[in-house]
Amino acid sequence: YREQEIQPWDVMKSMQKPPAYGLFEPFQFHLLFTALKYIMRAGRKGPASEDIAKAQHYLERLQEELK
Repeated sequence: YREQEIQPWDVMKSMQKPPAYGLFEPFQFHLLFTALKYIMRAGRKGPASEDIAKAQHYLERLQEELK
């Protein structure tokens, strides 16, 4: 992720502060952040389609958690 101007963990850290804080439970944040990580690295560590599929998997699980 070194070539990216904004690192995934910086985005994640900023989302844990108000107003986003309180919108998600800790496990839900984990799912969201992991999906974000895969989206941000898509195509940088193998085929982009694999990273997008992994992100989709985490987002689907998050969707289940939010029901």
